[in-house]
Amino acid sequence: MGSSTVVAVFVVAAIGLATAYQCSNNVLTDADRDFILNLHNSARSNVAKGRELNGPSSNTATVPGAKNMYKMVYDCKAEAIIQAYTNKCVYQHSGVNMENLWQGSSWWGVRAALNSAGTGWWGELRKNGVTNDVINSYTFNSAIGHWSMMAWHDATRIGCGVTNCTDSSGNKVTIGSCVYFWGGNMGGRPIWPIGTACASDADCNYYLASTCEVSTGLCKANCVNYASDADCNNYLSQGYCADSSKYAPWVQARCPVACNKCPNNPLKPSDLLQCSDTNTYCPNWKTSGYCDPSSVYYSWMISTCPSTCDVCPALQPSVQPTQPQCIDSDDYCPNWEASGYCDPSSEYYDWMQSNCPLSCGVC
Repeated sequence: MGSSTVVAVFVVAAIGLATAYQCSNNVLTDADRDFILNLHNSARSNVAKGRELNGPSSNTATVPGAKNMYKMVYDCKAEAIIQAYTNKCVYQHSGVNMENLWQGSSWWGVRAALNSAGTGWWGELRKNGVTNDVINSYTFNSAIGHWSMMAWHDATRIGCGVTNCTDSSGNKVTIGSCVYFWGGNMGGRPIWPIGTACASDADCNYYLASTCEVSTGLCKANCVNYASDADCNNYLSQGYCADSSKYAPWVQARCPVACNKCPNNPLKPSDLLQCSDTNTYCPNWKTSGYCDPSSVYYSWMISTCPSTCDVCPALQPSVQPTQPQCIDSDDYCPNWEASGYCDPSSEYYDWMQSNCPLSCGVC
């Protein structure tokens, strides 16, 4: 991650059509965003299909193929976060999330910086190589740490920033960074599950509602309402999608389309859609104040103890059932009522409740 002076050429396959991202940041153009996104997805596709050469450079073998390798999408929110950080011109990791960092000597154009950063990061594989043991259970290795972030199979969103800076010595430098959501380089987790690239939607089962892009062998984590559209629209109408609502974290995660929160953090099959706690200690933690939004444990608590923390809204039927008409089914009901048949002690009580509700005063 030292200074770079030569722009490497990286052949990027066309993984997607040009996209209008509508990001508020004007440092990167949509073409720049497409470029760095396609660079990542092209490389990830090669991994999935078992076509990516392993290192060192004298090696002619490829890395093993991948199942459940996900196609990334570009995220304007992630870009805004990391662009704000690179604008500080501090060459160190932001701590916002897992990210790759690059610095080039002199001032670079955005596209050249993105190309040098991406090819340099990915080039760690060919230079240093990776073993199957590390692929199956990641152990941090600075020699491949940037590459492994790019290859992390369940990362689905990326955003990048580039800033021309002047360092403390008065030298012109360029700082670039890409941030990945969610996570990566997590010890003991696989960089990817070794296997075969997807050939059908059934092969993509890491996230709910995934589909397979057969041409690339990449899975797509589609932004969908995981709860029913009727329920999601109901939540929306009651204001539960609003960031200010205490129900927002739970509802936004399950209704990203209705809440306009795409791209989203996709849910795994193990993520419960119903409102239930997954740990028996939830009441104890609530007593300790961990359900309070000011608690450092709040984000973890609302996903682990949603019922105890009361962050799941009760569903209100989108269409209220009509009340049945309160009528007697027999003209003699008033007479029977006068004879005491509506009294709970009467042997006719149950029949009267059903057939003479008006006379018995039950509606």
